[in-house]
Amino acid sequence: MKLRTLTRLSALFAALPLAATAQVTAFNNDIRGYWNFDGDLTEDAIGGGTYDGTFTSNAGDLEYVNTGAGAGIEAKFGQAIRLEGSKWEHVTIGGDENQFESPGGDLTVSLWASNNGFIDNWQAMIAKGEGAAWRIARRANGQNVAFAGGGPEPTSSTNVTLNQLHHYLCTVDTTAGTANIYMDGVLVGSASGTPNLNNNTLPLKIGANPGVGTMVRSWNGVIDDVAVWSRVLNEPERFLLFNGGTGFTVADLRTDTDSDGMGDGWETFHGLTVGTDDSALDADTDGLTNLQEFQA
Repeated sequence: MKLRTLTRLSALFAALPLAATAQVTAFNNDIRGYWNFDGDLTEDAIGGGTYDGTFTSNAGDLEYVNTGAGAGIEAKFGQAIRLEGSKWEHVTIGGDENQFESPGGDLTVSLWASNNGFIDNWQAMIAKGEGAAWRIARRANGQNVAFAGGGPEPTSSTNVTLNQLHHYLCTVDTTAGTANIYMDGVLVGSASGTPNLNNNTLPLKIGANPGVGTMVRSWNGVIDDVAVWSRVLNEPERFLLFNGGTGFTVADLRTDTDSDGMGDGWETFHGLTVGTDDSALDADTDGLTNLQEFQA
């Protein structure tokens, strides 16, 4: 049996049965925070305003950019924030900072970003601090990416292309004993060891590193659709977030618009119809309903 997929999906998933990719349904599981930056700094998964962001700049207001705005200044989905590193711009996440630590545990961080110019060493896309805290940043003065994962610190083998949106997904996997960097859906860096994320008192920052002060290492470019989980996203989940470059927002993968028990992203991935309750149908004629496949 082969599932019916969208034409843009890779051959890897075109040959998988529906049930084999059922784990992509769990995007709500262990999510610690999500910011889509569609016109505000609201946290969109936990809600209640607890983990909303606050903008800091030494000159000027936060700039929101749209899709189609042009290379290096465009959002991936809807709107995104554009940070000017020369003004030390960044977003500080409020609430209990322990929400984003996962001490001694697993972690996944996903975001889209473009860089408008390397103006400082170790420019941070997102960070919880130094030492055994986690962070995603430029590697020193190079053009590649470094991820600190509580001990192991892989570096990407692929350079960042300036003024181009890339998808970054980094994981800390305590079971495998690895920290990994995925860039545009490809594993580009891995380091082995004994990951042990620490517990500090610093706030999560997007576009800066809270462990090195406020006027250094600021990101210089666009950041969009940021999410943090206290678990390792599996291969089908990682695949969906990049999806051949088209991508799905984390919101798409968390939402069930038609209340048929199946997530919108999962339905779209399998060629089902979002907006129609097709849970009782059997799209791949294997004797199981779509909902049963989703729940498998």
